[in-house]
Amino acid sequence: MLTFPGQYNSSLQGYCNCSEPVQGPDATNDPEDRLFLAENLPTDCAKLRSPLVQTLAPGAVEKQADAPLQKGFDQAQIRIQPNPNDGRFRVLWHQGEPQSVNIWLFDAQGQLMEAFDLGQRPAGSQEAFLQFNPTGPGLYLLRLQVGRAQQVLKVMIQ
Repeated sequence: MLTFPGQYNSSLQGYCNCSEPVQGPDATNDPEDRLFLAENLPTDCAKLRSPLVQTLAPGAVEKQADAPLQKGFDQAQIRIQPNPNDGRFRVLWHQGEPQSVNIWLFDAQGQLMEAFDLGQRPAGSQEAFLQFNPTGPGLYLLRLQVGRAQQVLKVMIQ
């Protein structure tokens, strides 16, 4: 199970990556939820923004899960092979048109570990071979961005 030092709170609609949990009846440890608002978060939290979480101005709503995908990127076709792995793996995906591609690897606390700018990639089946030097074994999060669409996947490093 993935644990985080902060709490995502669906009733207060915010995420705080700090030691003080956000209080509320629906508090969970789920940073993959896609609705985030900045209101009702602790004002003294030094790590209010995590690289995995976008906080928006009070009253602003972004539903990334319901947003239309950018044309030509099939999120259901993304694979990581092998998974689990030793830090060397490949990411496979398909894109219907030429688009810029970026990959970020985060640890379980949401800290950016490595970033890969793959530049403009042509349409078709794609693969990227990555060699990642983790700080230790465990669960990491890989964020693949193709054009404006993105997907977060879990990677287990042994």
